[in-house]
Amino acid sequence: MLQQLRAEIARLEGFSTPGTARYCPTGWPAIDAALPGGGLLEGALHEIHSPDPADGAAMGFAARLMANFQSRVPGRTVLWASCRTDLFAPGLQAAGVDPARLLVARSQSSYETLYICEEGLKTKAL
Repeated sequence: MLQQLRAEIARLEGFSTPGTARYCPTGWPAIDAALPGGGLLEGALHEIHSPDPADGAAMGFAARLMANFQSRVPGRTVLWASCRTDLFAPGLQAAGVDPARLLVARSQSSYETLYICEEGLKTKAL
């Protein structure tokens, strides 16, 4: 029954053949064990949100995910879309993020951020 459920989820996500989706492990075994496919879906939109705008842990988690993704998927660029203006480039680089493969889009509202993400999903370069 679990296999049927996974097949149905894969079909709904647009993968007609179960197992064709590519997942990128987060690097944290406990998190990867809880995620379908053992990681985050590659080529998809992922949101990391914290109720506290000053939460450095959420930013650090996102930076580590970006670095991990960049190391596993050569040639692809990561889009970082946010209303926040406090992105610290040296901190991202210290976390292993390649700035040459990072596209930062700052917006003035969450609606603009969603629009940026929608447009970013239309390209295979991200």
